[in-house]
Amino acid sequence: MDDIDDDGTIDWGQFGQRKDDGRYQWLVKKGHDKRGVIRTFSWPNDVVDAQPMLVGDRTQDGIREVAVLGTNPDTGKVFLRINDGALTNQRIANISWPGNWDDIQVSELGDLNSDGFNEYGLLGYTKSNRTMQLIVKDGQTLTEYGRYTLTGRWEDLSLSNVDINQDGVLDIVIEGVNQSTKLRTVTVLEGSSLELLSSQTVN
Repeated sequence: MDDIDDDGTIDWGQFGQRKDDGRYQWLVKKGHDKRGVIRTFSWPNDVVDAQPMLVGDRTQDGIREVAVLGTNPDTGKVFLRINDGALTNQRIANISWPGNWDDIQVSELGDLNSDGFNEYGLLGYTKSNRTMQLIVKDGQTLTEYGRYTLTGRWEDLSLSNVDINQDGVLDIVIEGVNQSTKLRTVTVLEGSSLELLSSQTVN
C-alpha cells in the first residue's frame, strides 16, 4: 500500500471477511512494525465475490483510495465502493452497474475526460444474448460516461489503457481471442468519445 501514516515506510494491508458479522475489512499495519493495526477499512456484506482494489487518489492527499468490488447475489448489480485511503471508514464514492452482464471485469481506466477523476469500466457479456459490452462510468459524476459493443464472440478478454494516438488523453484497449477466427485481436477506443480507433490481429 502507500505510506498511510507518513512515517517514511510503505504500509501493508490484509483484506478478508469477518467470521462474526460477515463484513469485509481491510486491516493495515505499519511497514516496519508488526505490532498493532493503524487503519481498519470496512464495507457491508451485501456482495459476493468481493475483491479489494487500490484506486487513484480522489482526495488529493497523495494516498491512493481503497475500494471493494462485488456483486449483489439477489439483483446481480455490481458495486464499486470507494473509501478514503487515509481516513477510517470515510466513503467517498459509490459506483454501480445494473445486473445485466455476466463474466464481468472492472478496471480503473484513467482520467478520460480530463476532469481530475479517473473513469471506471465494466467489461462483460450481456445476459440476454452474450454480446460483449464495455460500460464506462464517469469518475466524478458517477453516471454513465459511454458504452461500446464489441461484435462477435470472444474469450480471454482483458481491459487496459494507453495513450495510443498521443493526444494527451488515455485510450482504452480491449484485447481478446475472436472465437470465429481464433486470432488474438486488439481493439482500441478513443478515450474521450469511446469511438473505434483501430482493430487488428496480433501474433
